[in-house]
Amino acid sequence: MTRLIFVFTCVFACVSACVIGFALPVHAQGAPSPAAPTSLADVARRLDALAERVEAMTADAARAATLGQSVDDLAAELQALAQRLDVLAREQQSIPDARARIDELSAAVVRLRDDLGAVRERVADVERHGGGGAQAAPGTTGNPLGFRAASGRLAIEPMFLVQTRGQLDASGGFDDIEALEVRLPRVRVGFWGHVGHPDLSFHINLDPVGDQSLLDAFVQYRVRDELSIRVGQTRVPFGRGWLTEPFRFVFPERARATRDFRYDRDVQVTLLGALLDGRLAYRASVGNGAGFNQRNQNTELFVAGRVEAAVLGDRVEVMSEGDRENRTDPYLTVAVAANHNLVPLPALIGRTPVVNDVDGDGEIDNVRLVNVGADAQFKWRGLAIAGEWFLRSESYGTILEGNPSLRQALDRLDGDDATGLRTVNDDNTRLFQGFYVQGTYFVVPRTLALGSRLGRSRELLLPFAGRNNRDAPPTNYAVWEVDAIAQLYWDRAGGRFLGLQYSYANGAAEPGMDATNGHRVLIETQFQF
Repeated sequence: MTRLIFVFTCVFACVSACVIGFALPVHAQGAPSPAAPTSLADVARRLDALAERVEAMTADAARAATLGQSVDDLAAELQALAQRLDVLAREQQSIPDARARIDELSAAVVRLRDDLGAVRERVADVERHGGGGAQAAPGTTGNPLGFRAASGRLAIEPMFLVQTRGQLDASGGFDDIEALEVRLPRVRVGFWGHVGHPDLSFHINLDPVGDQSLLDAFVQYRVRDELSIRVGQTRVPFGRGWLTEPFRFVFPERARATRDFRYDRDVQVTLLGALLDGRLAYRASVGNGAGFNQRNQNTELFVAGRVEAAVLGDRVEVMSEGDRENRTDPYLTVAVAANHNLVPLPALIGRTPVVNDVDGDGEIDNVRLVNVGADAQFKWRGLAIAGEWFLRSESYGTILEGNPSLRQALDRLDGDDATGLRTVNDDNTRLFQGFYVQGTYFVVPRTLALGSRLGRSRELLLPFAGRNNRDAPPTNYAVWEVDAIAQLYWDRAGGRFLGLQYSYANGAAEPGMDATNGHRVLIETQFQF
């Protein structure tokens, strides 16, 4: 067993050393590098030259197909100048005139970073959505396999992602191996684009290896920045970890609390947009609440909403883990979310037969399901800290009066451990809570990140929205999770390239019931474009 973990670690270390040793010289030698500036005046001259180039890019951001690499090159030059400025600042901090000049140049660096960020966003917008009237070169989208008609009325950009994972699971101690396998946890093939006008866009996301082949399929119309209308199958807006796309992860896997409490995709109508110059983003949706491409199972609609605010930073950004950009200005967002659904009671829950028409009126009884959540994320200088909290309320009404076996199964989940997170509100309403906190830091900028995560979750009994269909009732009333990761990035592989994660789960159960205790070690490689 120890040898297997040693092999996992050695493979990761060897590949990391090769990629870091290869990527860093290439990054430095992509173009002949001028000598490092030796004075503040030299730094100022080079910043002025960079400013002129950024201004030219800003005026010509519609040429997205050729500007992407140029933006990256300028960002690298600016980062090198910023680092050299830090060195000169330490050397000349005792000179009053130099301190004032250093502050002035530091402010110029910040402005240029912001300008480059705006250009990068503009380029991405033109590549993916056609921008606000600006057009890329005919027949190109910035993706070598993409297409854009000369008229600008049609654009299609493909997306491909494949993850290959080696995974080891052990229960109790490492001497008891339950699973050792290589598998494909995620394969995604998708298409973005627009038809007729950039404001009318579409997205299709397929999973060739999963149980559900069609993940996302929606059309979206942008009325203005403050309002877009999305119709089709897409993610339910609940949970930062769930709404973050897999290619924007740092941890190879989502937190256990996210996996337990999240909804999935659903057929829905969603209103979304950004207010207050982008500092407040919202999503509100109405759907079936039945899961993947399923008809509504009753006459009630599912409603969900999420609001996110940028406390620090210019605007709410696309959700992602980590701070690979190594931003110099702190970024902090906070968000709240909630949803409501009436879930039809199934006839069988985890091997437990259920009477799902207790009042005998000929209609299946519903459980009122309410979820609320809150999350926050902070990013600064390669450090990223994020956390989420979930609360679920299941109101059974009179259902439990006619289902003593179901009540007994729920009672086994009503533990009260050292956290004091009670799970019983009243005799017919059960509360379940979960949370996680995680942090990552790029010890090698843009290339190698280390991180850890601590969380507490619940194993839920009630199936909902096509999820949580268990073969047996859960026995844990709490499961603690501890994760540690090392993540390697390589731009030639599309970003996140190779990850090593260790996870430990420790369950709490009533006396006489089996508790979850186990270790997991995984090494995962990812390729995307």
